[in-house]
Amino acid sequence: MLPIIIENAEFELDVLLSTVVDGRASHHEVLVFCHDFRLRGICSLFLDGVPEQLHNDLQRSGRAFLHFLRSADEAKKITSKAEPFFDAIACKDLDGAAEIAHLSRHTWNKEEEYEDDFLYVHFLIMLFFLKATDDELRSILKRYVEVLEGGEDIRLDICSALLEKNEEQFDAALSALLAERQNRVRERVLKDTILEEEAVTVGRFSIEGLALLNLAEIRGLATGEEYPLVPSVARRGFPKKFDAEAWKQF
Repeated sequence: MLPIIIENAEFELDVLLSTVVDGRASHHEVLVFCHDFRLRGICSLFLDGVPEQLHNDLQRSGRAFLHFLRSADEAKKITSKAEPFFDAIACKDLDGAAEIAHLSRHTWNKEEEYEDDFLYVHFLIMLFFLKATDDELRSILKRYVEVLEGGEDIRLDICSALLEKNEEQFDAALSALLAERQNRVRERVLKDTILEEEAVTVGRFSIEGLALLNLAEIRGLATGEEYPLVPSVARRGFPKKFDAEAWKQF
């Protein structure tokens, strides 16, 4: 059904394009638009076994979201709704990711997101793109711990490992995060609570995982070759140059 998913994604992209271009699209509609690029890219990788279309579509997603952020109401921004941010990092469009980071809201939107979800993305933004000091970063993680109130969060372990440049901790935490995602998708499939198009695309490929591996490499951490939900082929052949306007002509 992958060719059908691509056809459906391209139909929806065409429907939403003008709304996104002229700034009338809501936050939700922009995320749907970006999601369609993500689906098309993953389908292409699974069908052809080469990463070029995946990387280009992830870049399109990130740049479309950046276009939205430039005119979005600051009060309505939701930092933790970060899939296009991870898309940009995953394809190594770091210039686009940096612009998204700068235009994202840097305070918690308590009406729209959980604080721990916000702190996770905010920490990555501050560590990699806004050049926060170690004290500022540790303050974010301290608040993260407080919000969890004794609970556990694998993403907190990932943040800590990236800050401390701890390869062993990062590898263990990322592997646990991906295994948890696999189990969650498997349970949803068994309970029939996930769309089939989601189960066979984003359910079998973790863009977040790919993005985190790229961030780990930026921090100088050695990583493994293979991880669940992150096929090694997707980690090769990154474009050296992107067309920032490609998302308008897909």
